[in-house]
Amino acid sequence: MSQPLGADRTSERPRLQLMTKRTTPPGSKRRVLLGEIKGAHGIKGEVMIRSFTEPPDGIGAYGPLESESGSESYVVRVKRVTDRGVIAELENVSDRTAAERLKGVRLFVDRTRLPPLAPGEYYRYDLIGLVACDATGEVIGTVIDVVNYGASDILEIRLMPSKRVELIPLEEAFVPRIDVDGGKLFVVIPEASPDDEPGPGVLS
Repeated sequence: MSQPLGADRTSERPRLQLMTKRTTPPGSKRRVLLGEIKGAHGIKGEVMIRSFTEPPDGIGAYGPLESESGSESYVVRVKRVTDRGVIAELENVSDRTAAERLKGVRLFVDRTRLPPLAPGEYYRYDLIGLVACDATGEVIGTVIDVVNYGASDILEIRLMPSKRVELIPLEEAFVPRIDVDGGKLFVVIPEASPDDEPGPGVLS
């Protein structure tokens, strides 16, 4: 299985680690959340942004971004990346007072402006919300997130009816089929070792 999470096949643009559900903005355009303004930084109008792209400074690569309502547009000029987030300038925001007013603003991009994917590649945005089925096709839960702790991508699946969260490696052995258009994927839950302690691989 190709690496998902929006890694485009040429790597010419940053891959997306989109931490949001599907969003339908004004005009029925499909949009994707790229980041959120955490607050002002300094006195010259810079802002701190929580970026959902990888690398984080990729948030500046998609042109003007829209507010959630679609009524405002922001051109993001990345200055640098810190452990706390991306420090950036926004066009027409020149002082701290104006920057402070933008705290909490979420930044969206139209789905049509994202890079095309090769077969077998998926945006994280497309996987969140898919129904998870077992090998027989029975629904066992829903994908609530896709995470990466450094080794590989992992699906977080909220199981039914327990609502327990199972962590499934996003590898062909455990996710043999993904049907984005059909709204579902098929998973094989890893068998726990008798020596495993409760907790690892499972979120309550």
